[in-house]
Amino acid sequence: MVQKDKKMKKLLLGLLCTKLFSAQLGDVTSLKQDDNNFYIYTNDGATTKISFYRSDVFRIWVAPKGNFTDPASDEETPIVVYDGKSIKVNQSEQTDYYKIESDDCVLRINKNPCTFSLYNKDNDKLIFEEIEPIVYGKKSYQTLKRNLHPDQTSESGDNPCLQPRYTLPNLLQFRLEF
Repeated sequence: MVQKDKKMKKLLLGLLCTKLFSAQLGDVTSLKQDDNNFYIYTNDGATTKISFYRSDVFRIWVAPKGNFTDPASDEETPIVVYDGKSIKVNQSEQTDYYKIESDDCVLRINKNPCTFSLYNKDNDKLIFEEIEPIVYGKKSYQTLKRNLHPDQTSESGDNPCLQPRYTLPNLLQFRLEF
């Protein structure tokens, strides 16, 4: 019985600490444009920056308290970040989401909660969508679901913004941790 109580206390402490050291993007309170960058403010206090570097390359960058840092180069396995200037894209507001449109794709920023989904240029074929908001903090991750054609490979397919390496099932769910 004492052993069970200790395990339960550790589990509860772990869950409590996870909440203290990580958070999830909340609902969008506003979106502002500065030059070719878009800043999304959410009710959890985070600021998210969207920059399109090419019509098929963009970055989603979360700053928990609005201070953007770039620790990627300090990582054991650094991520590759494009270091050029952002390009001009079109932005509009719909009822449930903001739409950022390039020559190749449409990025939807869903408002409640703040999640991202990527569509083809015509905004009628889903490429990927987040199935929960980005979690950020000591451990950060993005949980995505991709919509693929059964015969799509890196050499074929009609998704200009996301080319898979291998033939995959129609629906693939994965989590990116950073």
